Amino acid sequence: NETLTGPDVRLLLIGEAKAYDFRMPIVYATCFNTNPGETWLKGQTPEQQRENLHAAGITHVLIHWSELNRYRSPGNYGFSDWPLPTDVEQLVKDHVLVPFPAPLDPRDVEIFAVESSP
Repeated sequence: NETLTGPDVRLLLIGEAKAYDFRMPIVYATCFNTNPGETWLKGQTPEQQRENLHAAGITHVLIHWSELNRYRSPGNYGFSDWPLPTDVEQLVKDHVLVPFPAPLDPRDVEIFAVESSP
């Protein structure tokens, strides 16, 4: 909440289990639903990916890797195999997402800004 401020911030959460803690507008899904990020980003061209995020008003993406790993662990709820770190690396390489500095351990949680243009 202290890292992302401003009236235009809208955050896409992927894997985050505590969506109720955020004070800015968020878009998220539980582990029982398809995350909008998967619909907007998986299998799309970089141009389509940027367009989809912008159309939804998403300015930042938070990926909670520790929670994704927990959901995907045997005997747990389950979660789609998207995203993997390689998926996110490709989004950065394709100038869809830009790493956003945050006081978090990137092995647990990463935040990205949505690229405004290629």
